[in-house]
Amino acid sequence: TFSLAERKSKQKESKTGWLVRLLCHREFISGSSPRKIIPSPENINTIIPFAFHTAQRHVRGDLVPQKESETGGLSKQLCHPEFISGFYYRNITTSPENINNIPSASRTAKRHVRGGYVPRKAAFTLAEVLITLGIIGVVAAMTLPTLMADYRENVTISKLKKAYTTLAQAQLMSISENGDVDGWEWVPDGQESNNEIVMDWFNKYFGKYLNKTEVIDKQKLDPVTQKLVDDGIVVRMADGSILNFSGFSGGAIHIRLYTNEKTFLDGSAQAGKDVFWFAFNNSTSKRLNTYGFNVKDEQKLKYSSTHGCYAEHPSVGNIYCARILQIHGWSAPDDYPWKF
Repeated sequence: TFSLAERKSKQKESKTGWLVRLLCHREFISGSSPRKIIPSPENINTIIPFAFHTAQRHVRGDLVPQKESETGGLSKQLCHPEFISGFYYRNITTSPENINNIPSASRTAKRHVRGGYVPRKAAFTLAEVLITLGIIGVVAAMTLPTLMADYRENVTISKLKKAYTTLAQAQLMSISENGDVDGWEWVPDGQESNNEIVMDWFNKYFGKYLNKTEVIDKQKLDPVTQKLVDDGIVVRMADGSILNFSGFSGGAIHIRLYTNEKTFLDGSAQAGKDVFWFAFNNSTSKRLNTYGFNVKDEQKLKYSSTHGCYAEHPSVGNIYCARILQIHGWSAPDDYPWKF
């Protein structure tokens, strides 16, 4: 038992906290010799003869504990098996001076006894953080390529739609100022077009109505003669798109839209992916249209051996792709062959 002086010197404790200290007291252990204790309801009276009546009721389970103070909680920690080394209780005095003499006491328990323990807030372990990051990485690796492809598709088709709208509006403004297209000056029948003719046509009928930043002559290397030949004029738009105007005899102007300046400059632009065709044709619609506007059969737009968007090696090129995207509401159909 504890003396009155010992009781007064300690902090005020609840009954349950005080009971825990009694259970750990050496009177429970019968002297200074450690004894293996199995505190079950059947053997509490025989194994621990010095147990108090309240302690016996506590072990049997018919004592309803009161709410414990922080000191009571600490008393239970001091009685934990890690303080006791195995299954045997010891006669211990848990003071800051001798806590280090209990080899089985944890570092946290020692700090707690010395008064230097500050409870840590709950947090994730390193393993949990690494597992979470790993899961995020796997999900990102699976979804990012699709998200990037969808983003490039949206950017490309947005530029295509914007270019079509801009050119159509420019034509309407030009008609209001220069009259209907029948009276425009086109490349005469049977004559070769050149950059000078196209430049004059552009400056008179279109240039002033476009938000452009630069207009230059374009030449290309003729694969047969190995000489530079005219290849129309290049118009750099404010949004970074490139419009390439070329003239043909009989009243036709073809416009190639390059949605990626880099692929235009290095010559790697691919029809249906980052280059698309529009056309003025004075002999048919007399209006700006996507190339193939007069083809009503979608299968022909897809698989024509000369211009088909889906054809593998059309003789002219995959120049019906802008029309395919247009008839699908300026979006790529599920079977669209060119990946953005």
